[in-house]
Amino acid sequence: MWYELSKLITTHVRLPMKLSSCLLLALLSCFNTIAQNQSYLDSLKQKLLTESDPKLLFEINDLVASHYLEYSFDSSLSYVQKMDDLLDQLPKEEFQRRALIMRGMVYDYNYKFDSGKMYYRKAYDLSLETNDKKGAAVSLFNIGTVFIFENIVDSAVYYFLRSEPTFKEIDDKQNLARLYNNVGKIYRMTEKYDAAVDIYKKSVDIKLALDDRKGLMNSYTNLSSAYLSDDKYDSALKYSLKTISLSKLENDMAAYKWELLNVGAIYVKLEDFENALFSFQEAEEIKNLDEQTPFLNNLYFNLAYLYFTKDDLKNGKKYLQLALDIVDEAKLKEPAMQIYQLAYEYYKRTKNPKLALNYFEKYHTLQEEMVSQQAVKRATELEQQYEKEKRERQIAELEAENINSELDLKVSENQRNIFILSSLLGLIVAAFFFYRLSIKRRTNKVLEEKNEIISKSLAERENLLKEIHHRVKNNLQIISSLLSLQADTIEDKNALDAVIEGQNRVKSMALIHQNLYQTDELSSLSIHEYIENLIESLFRSFGVTESQVSSKLEIEDIKFDIDTIIPLGLIINELITNSLKYAFSETEEGEIYIGLHQKDQGILLEVKDNGKGVETEEIDKSKSFGMRLIEALCMKLKGELTISSDLGTNIQLLIKNYKLIS
Repeated sequence: MWYELSKLITTHVRLPMKLSSCLLLALLSCFNTIAQNQSYLDSLKQKLLTESDPKLLFEINDLVASHYLEYSFDSSLSYVQKMDDLLDQLPKEEFQRRALIMRGMVYDYNYKFDSGKMYYRKAYDLSLETNDKKGAAVSLFNIGTVFIFENIVDSAVYYFLRSEPTFKEIDDKQNLARLYNNVGKIYRMTEKYDAAVDIYKKSVDIKLALDDRKGLMNSYTNLSSAYLSDDKYDSALKYSLKTISLSKLENDMAAYKWELLNVGAIYVKLEDFENALFSFQEAEEIKNLDEQTPFLNNLYFNLAYLYFTKDDLKNGKKYLQLALDIVDEAKLKEPAMQIYQLAYEYYKRTKNPKLALNYFEKYHTLQEEMVSQQAVKRATELEQQYEKEKRERQIAELEAENINSELDLKVSENQRNIFILSSLLGLIVAAFFFYRLSIKRRTNKVLEEKNEIISKSLAERENLLKEIHHRVKNNLQIISSLLSLQADTIEDKNALDAVIEGQNRVKSMALIHQNLYQTDELSSLSIHEYIENLIESLFRSFGVTESQVSSKLEIEDIKFDIDTIIPLGLIINELITNSLKYAFSETEEGEIYIGLHQKDQGILLEVKDNGKGVETEEIDKSKSFGMRLIEALCMKLKGELTISSDLGTNIQLLIKNYKLIS
């Protein structure tokens, strides 16, 4: 049960060691580092009170702002503002660009990616104005890094490729090594592990030549990740050990404790649970009192998962609850998804379906949000590209008009001189028309190329929308399957019926998204075909054949907007379900009639059966969930519901709030 979830563990492996012998030294080192950092920070703040040189004040504020990047958004931003306040006393070329980049980093580090990219772009524009090649390349590189964290790989590659030639031109090995590291991350994200290893090793070679130990830790860690993702655990362990050695030499306890988490994850892969537990426990003991949420999420998730793997449910539940207590869906969606899925597996295993379903829904909601956000970002990029190309086409058309106007002016001038230049008139006219024809041909060619690009962009948008509908349909089917599994464990008939009815409601919505992505019209679908498929699905669900109950449809070809089809489909689902459950207990040959027509007052839906009928008083008394759902959906559609019992049950719904697609 826990094996599948192990595929979600995203930390890569680091330190293999017995922990008890060096735990005290590690703790003392950690506390000593914290004290040194705090002492250094206090000395910087004291220097701000006594220093008067603007350049030195700018540098000190930059250092303090950098310190707070991972700890306090407000503190970092306040020191960046102090950097801005000093700009009037400093040269614009370098210091304003640095202030913009630092402000971008403050937003970037706090998951405010759009603001981060905005300030990086401002730094890029300023660098171009002042001919600052390095500043322009660094700004492009930072924008690409943000796109990596947003999982927009093609945009990240675009900005990295734009910055690489400049780093090579100015021989900026430090930033070139950083660029190779980030390109390696893209290869990892796209599962090109051999390519990732090759380019990470390029980064290592540069940092070895520069004796950049902190940079080497990052590159070794990335190499370990690439090998781990490729299931090459020995190689992953080798580079993780290098990171451990360097983190001790540099007295970098932050890198050290993260390596402890990663080595624990490798030991889990190797099924060496004892050493895995030692690693996680040491990481827990040396964590800071004000430890950041990402580290704690990682730590508690790994401990919970390990204890569950060892069948120690008591300790596993303890760390699972710690992880749930601090989970931050807004900033850390993927770790939150892992924790919710682990909670779902635990409560499913311990026979608590209510909590299992609750955490499955949380997991599913975050998954949908991530898919939707990526789809929206991609759709926005396509739309911006379309608008840009549209403007370029308009400019081309205006230029063509201007050229034609200029040519017309030349014609007028030639006409005034026609008597003087009669001998040359034929040549001038011929040259003029030839020139005009060539201009028009070039203009038409440009317009054709732009139209082709726009057509491709629109086709890509349609494919993206189809993919969204397809994913929504798949996720609804997952929920339907989960309800089906739940139904297999239910013995109470009323509860079983309720679960089956819920499953049918989910299927009715899944049919809508299935029909949408299978058609060329992504905003509407055939209501007649949808109702036919819905009836067929409900008949199968209740085990009813056409020989027992027949269906008759009189459906106008009305194209509804999806916001109308979903509530309308749920209403029809409930009405047909009620007929199949209750109407035909006294009838050998049942019939269900469904009519849908457009009237002057609105859309008229009519559902009739020839069953035993129902009294209005009985409906008012029962107020089942299905009836309450129908009434709620009727209110959404501003519908007037009429129920009568004449040779069966006749239900009419006049809908006044609806949207049609022309």
